Amino acid sequence: MNVRLSVVKSVCLSSCLGALLLTSAGCTMLQPTPAARPVVDAEVLESLTERIRVVEESLPLLACGPEVKALLQDVRALCEQPSADSLPICDEKKLKIAIVKAERELDQRVGKKLLAVLRHEILYLTQNGELASKRAERLAVMAKERRMPSTKFLIVAGGDDGLVRARHARALLVKHGIPEKERVIESDGTTKEVERFETAWKLPLNVQLQDLRSFDKPSALEPKDLNRAVFVFRTDYL
Repeated sequence: MNVRLSVVKSVCLSSCLGALLLTSAGCTMLQPTPAARPVVDAEVLESLTERIRVVEESLPLLACGPEVKALLQDVRALCEQPSADSLPICDEKKLKIAIVKAERELDQRVGKKLLAVLRHEILYLTQNGELASKRAERLAVMAKERRMPSTKFLIVAGGDDGLVRARHARALLVKHGIPEKERVIESDGTTKEVERFETAWKLPLNVQLQDLRSFDKPSALEPKDLNRAVFVFRTDYL
């Protein structure tokens, strides 16, 4: 009796499995064939994805408003004259008109506004142009971030030796991979050569310690005079 029951179970199991397989096969065959998807080059996809990420991270730039954009455009117009120096720089005398106009429209100091809305790093250089290791690491990270076609770097340094310190800062950025000029692909697929550095500003930003993020403030081993700090700003779409 037990043998016959085992045989019956075996036959039923085989039949059920066969029916299940046939049913599954039938369901699979009845499923519509998915439409062929366009093949996208992996490198292009990665580039587009990174661009979207950068744009999303740059959304705070919307807070700049037309005043900051107008300021940068005014300064470019005032300081576009070619310079024999290896580092073109716009001094406080040329900048004054644009700065006064911008601060009147912003109703706050230009330095505080730029720190609030632009990606930046602050460098506290020694007399020999040396930088604390943690500060150098942060600058390296900034330099390695994906650049948009419109990305430029603005270096601001005040004081009599502002030009020297601005040179040191620019050299560090170049060392970390920021080229003076770079060929970029525009949204329409065309290529063009762009400058990656704005004309440097020789200007004290007159910022206060409370205007700085905690990690922007000088450490115990760095110079404490904010007038000797070098400000590196990244500008996109401005």
